[in-house]
Amino acid sequence: MGLEIPEDWSGCDPVWPLIERVREEGAVFLIKLDGVRTEPGDGGPYTVLCSGGQLGEDYLRGDFHSLEAGLASVLIGYGERACSFPAADVTRGRDC
Repeated sequence: MGLEIPEDWSGCDPVWPLIERVREEGAVFLIKLDGVRTEPGDGGPYTVLCSGGQLGEDYLRGDFHSLEAGLASVLIGYGERACSFPAADVTRGRDC
C-alpha cells in the first residue's frame, strides 16, 4: 500500500487509509467513544471492532484506554488474520 505511518502518530488520520482499505474489503470497522466509562478499571473509553470482510465470520474487538492502542491492535490483528503474516511484517508496511 505504500503507507508511511510515523512512530509518534496519534488520532485516526495517519491510519485512515488502512481503515478505508479494510472497509473496501467488505469488513465493518467501528470506533466507539464511551463517555460513561471513566474509571481506571473499566476497560477504557475506546472500543474498536472489526468484523467480516477477510475475517469471514470472525471479528476483532477490544476496549482500550488509548484510541491509538485500539486502532493499532485491531489493524495489526486484521493484517495477521486476513493476510496471514506476523505483526512484525504489518508494522513494516508489507502489503497483503
